[in-house]
Amino acid sequence: MFLCIAFIVYAASNFYQVPLRHKPFVIGHRGSIYGIENTVKAVEEADKIGVDFAEIDVQLTKDGVPVVVHDSNLWRLAKELVNVRDLTLDEIQALTVSDFSHKDETAKIPTLEEMLSAAKEAPNQIGFLIELKVNGDEREELAGAVVELVEGYDFGEKAMFMSLDYLSVLSVKEAYPEWWTGYCIFGSSGEIDDTVLW
Repeated sequence: MFLCIAFIVYAASNFYQVPLRHKPFVIGHRGSIYGIENTVKAVEEADKIGVDFAEIDVQLTKDGVPVVVHDSNLWRLAKELVNVRDLTLDEIQALTVSDFSHKDETAKIPTLEEMLSAAKEAPNQIGFLIELKVNGDEREELAGAVVELVEGYDFGEKAMFMSLDYLSVLSVKEAYPEWWTGYCIFGSSGEIDDTVLW
């Protein structure tokens, strides 16, 4: 009996390998349903309930500031028929947004910097799944601005990056190969360079 127990202990300690896969992550879409989408409140509420990552959408203003908003046009959220890339940060932050789930609430469109600051201060240290939203030829400028802020807030280990624009995530991957990147594919994927997948 003693030899059986000794063998089991020996085998368990010498042959057990840590699985290569990680535990599943809980990711809140556009922050969470507990606040207007892509707002600081939505992210803070996600953190309170233990969400691992908040997925947020980032695009550039006319003056090159990364802001967190999903739609390229602000009609759905702000009832303004104007594109994010055609407004300066001051013009965007003068607007108020709301969504169908929170009809009695309004909020401001946050900058990525405001979101990173909120995440760093959050009790559970929520991470971000950052989707780069390219709306023209600003892919390098967007990727560079996002990388600079993430690096400045020492947030690289708490961030993942994705985009429907392959060259954007490739740019992040080339700058920081150790950061998690992913290419969003729908429909026909066509030809892609598999380095972005690893």
